[in-house]
Amino acid sequence: MADQVRLHGMDQLRRNLKKLPREIADRELNKALRAGGQPILAMAKALVPIGASSFVRKLRGKEWAHLRGTLQTNIVMRAEKKRFRLDRARQRIGVLVDRSKPDTPFYWRFIEFGTSKMPAKSFLVPAFETMKGAANNIIIRKLREGVFRQAAKLRK
Repeated sequence: MADQVRLHGMDQLRRNLKKLPREIADRELNKALRAGGQPILAMAKALVPIGASSFVRKLRGKEWAHLRGTLQTNIVMRAEKKRFRLDRARQRIGVLVDRSKPDTPFYWRFIEFGTSKMPAKSFLVPAFETMKGAANNIIIRKLREGVFRQAAKLRK
């Protein structure tokens, strides 16, 4: 599930990024990754199956309402925590689930991967596969703009 996009032919861009101070390079890299992830995020939200109706369930003596479209609103893009990062910057698109609140869409993985009794209705992987080319182009364009902008600021 952890597919990665490798950007090829960017040697000059990498050299320019290394010339910039680390904080500035990381900032520009995160901006580019965030901009590149927006089409994938939008496609994932468009592909997610939305239930026919809302439902209520009882848990721990309380009633929890699962509203129609809860799964769609909980698909988010977030920066990966520093302790889990392997390299300089990483953005993650996925479903936000708060374990302390039972009304969050804990069931997303059953829909994405299926169960023994239900076939998968995947939405994250197809969103990535269809939009990775557009995301790649946006990342490259934003990185170029950012590197040149920061290089111009450093020259002054």
